[in-house]
Amino acid sequence: MCARIDMFVALVFSLLQAQTTYSPSMYLEQTKECHFPKTSPTYNDSELLQLDVLTMRRLFPLSSPQISQTTFLQKLSEALYKNEADCKNHNLTHWGKSEEFPSLGLMHAIWYGKSSSKKYAEQFPELIRYLRKNLKASDQQISWPALLQKNPLPPAPWASQAEFAEIKKVSLAIESVKESAQLALIQKNQAVLYKDAYTLFEIRHFLSNPKILQLQAQFVIEKTFLSLHRILAASHRESPPEAQLLYRKIQVLLNSPEGVLAIVDYLNFKGEGLKPSERTPIEKYPWGLKTVLEIMPTMDPASADQQPNVQFTQAALCSLQRMAYHSGSADSKDQLQRYAWLNGGWKTRIESNYLPNTFSTVRCAQNVTPLEAQ
Repeated sequence: MCARIDMFVALVFSLLQAQTTYSPSMYLEQTKECHFPKTSPTYNDSELLQLDVLTMRRLFPLSSPQISQTTFLQKLSEALYKNEADCKNHNLTHWGKSEEFPSLGLMHAIWYGKSSSKKYAEQFPELIRYLRKNLKASDQQISWPALLQKNPLPPAPWASQAEFAEIKKVSLAIESVKESAQLALIQKNQAVLYKDAYTLFEIRHFLSNPKILQLQAQFVIEKTFLSLHRILAASHRESPPEAQLLYRKIQVLLNSPEGVLAIVDYLNFKGEGLKPSERTPIEKYPWGLKTVLEIMPTMDPASADQQPNVQFTQAALCSLQRMAYHSGSADSKDQLQRYAWLNGGWKTRIESNYLPNTFSTVRCAQNVTPLEAQ
């Protein structure tokens, strides 16, 4: 009897916790402890191009941690592979049910189709151009999918998420075959989808090649530094002293691999915070990397007794809590969905990846390389 009572109490307690989890007032209370900056201007695509990034590179030089570049890129690719693909190759070709586009590769780069609205920055064609430019002659044994060899790269060939899901299902069957007879059987049974499925299989196999994964990580770093200089340019336009403070925070974070991972992952996760689309719908509060850096307390790059990743983690959670609270009316499905995301994946992602020593412990199951993880 006592055991049943204990189970009932535990059940009630868990239900109360679940109800608290989705309470808007709880998030409003938590954000009161955060020191948010004043709302800054937004920039459209043409205005972003006008930001003086070249001057920022001279004023605010950036560099990766002082460790082996090869080791650093390998560890970064492992971390991104874990965060974005959950250590599974099939997640390198992805199309979310609520999205209008597929996202591919280590950074889930967007690849728009012909009819896409192009609300967000498209990076997959840029990634392919980067790979073409940086693959060495000694890497020519890497087999390029025919579709990715086209120059310029055409729009993504899939018309809808439903079509992509069907093609991906067949492509995974192709990936699992051990004998040519099995492949012939799939080709016979899936005659309509087979060609497109084999193309998707080729793309996924290409993107999971260890050399290609390392180049994707290198691409991510270069894009991250460009974004940081763009953030500094926007801040410098608003207030040169504030840009200096942001630069000091960035320097402190870039001193460690964990700091680089925190910046790279949050940027890939929630953007720079400079565009109108990176704001809440009514109050126009930003949630991107710029805001997180502004919330962080200023630190001395020369000081050893500080925990920049802890401060960055707290600032990121502040930004996302405000985003969740102000994403719509109190009873809107959108807001409740954001609370669910915040308590489900968002907090776990940040707390497990941005804190000190996480970079050195990043592993997929039993040190399996991305190419082997199925």
